[in-house]
Amino acid sequence: SLPLKRRYNLLIRKRFLCWRWMSCGPLSSVAKTK
Repeated sequence: SLPLKRRYNLLIRKRFLCWRWMSCGPLSSVAKTK
């Protein structure tokens, strides 16, 4: 059950990083110009 928890944490971390990149990255400027 430990690997499953680790995989879950990885998924959350990936999603958080993606959200952060979208909000702070180049896509944010594109959304602002819209």
